[in-house]
Amino acid sequence: MRLFLRALRRLDVDLDWEAAIWLERPAERPPVIPRALRDRVRLCGPGDCSPGQLIAAADVLCVASGGSHAAPGLVREALAAGTITVASRIGVYTELLADGDAGLLFPPGDPVTLAGQLSRLSSEASLRRRLRRRAQHEARRWPDVAAELDEIYARIVARRHDPDGKPAVRRRIERRPLIEVDLHMHTDHSPDCATPVDVLLSTARERGLGAIAITDHNEVSGAIEARELAATDGGPKVIVAEEVKTAEQGEVIGLFIEKRIPRGLTMAETIAAIRGQGGLVYVPHPFDRLHSVPDYEPLMDMVEEIDILEVFNPRVA
Repeated sequence: MRLFLRALRRLDVDLDWEAAIWLERPAERPPVIPRALRDRVRLCGPGDCSPGQLIAAADVLCVASGGSHAAPGLVREALAAGTITVASRIGVYTELLADGDAGLLFPPGDPVTLAGQLSRLSSEASLRRRLRRRAQHEARRWPDVAAELDEIYARIVARRHDPDGKPAVRRRIERRPLIEVDLHMHTDHSPDCATPVDVLLSTARERGLGAIAITDHNEVSGAIEARELAATDGGPKVIVAEEVKTAEQGEVIGLFIEKRIPRGLTMAETIAAIRGQGGLVYVPHPFDRLHSVPDYEPLMDMVEEIDILEVFNPRVA
C-alpha cells in the first residue's frame, strides 16, 4: 500500500482520479493517508462492499503485491469485468495479463513506473479501449479451458474396459459400495490451518465422506488423534498422512504412514522414508505457481516413484 500511495503522490495534480484501497480486515491503527491525497483516497473493506463489487465499479485495478494467494483471483475478476489491471511484473500476473497485452505491468517495488502507467491510463482513452478489449478476450479463455478439461475427462472415461472382459478381482471390487474419500486435508496441528480435529471429523461425516487422509504439514499428531477419535466416534476412516517439505523440490505427501518424516530431506530421501513405512507417494497441487511444488523436469525424473498425482485442488485455479 505504501508503494501505491507513493505512486499516487507522483500523479499530475490536474488529472481527474479517485482511488479506493480495499482492506481485507479492519486494522488496529488505520493506515495514514498523506495530507495531499486525503481528498482523493478512501479506505473501504468488507463492511462497505466485496472486492468483486469494487473491481466491477472501477476503471483500474492496481495489484502491487508479490503474488499473494488471493490476488490472481482478483485479476481474473478484473478481466471478466473489463476493468484494466496494473500489476507487478512477476510470473503469475505476466501470464494472466498476456505479458502486458491485457493490462499494464511495472517492475516490483518501482513507484515511478507505476505512477507512469497510471498516468497513461488517465490520459490515453485509446489505450484504455485497447486494454479493455484484450482483457475481455483473455477472460473468455477460462470457459474454453473448462470445456477442454470436460472433453479430456469424457475421453478418459470412454476408455474404460468392457465389463465382460474385466478380471474377477475388478468385478469383485466394483460390486463394493462406493466410498467418497478426500486425500488432502489439514487440522490445527498444521501451521496453515485452524480447524480442530473434532470439527474436521464431524464435517466429513456430514458431507458423507467415508474416509479422509489428514495430511498436516510436517506433522502426523493431528492424523493420529483424529484416527483415535474416529474409532470411538463413528468414523469416517482416517488415513494417517503427512505433507512433507523437502529440501529442494517442494512438498510431497506420504499416505498410510505412522511416524513423522522430518522436513528438509531431499525428495529422494523423503520418498524412501515414505516407502520405508509402506506408504504411498502423493504429489499435491503440481504446476501451481503459488505453492511449493516440484518443477516440471524434476517431476518427470521421479514420475515412476509417484503413486498418486493430484489433479484437482479447490484452492488452485
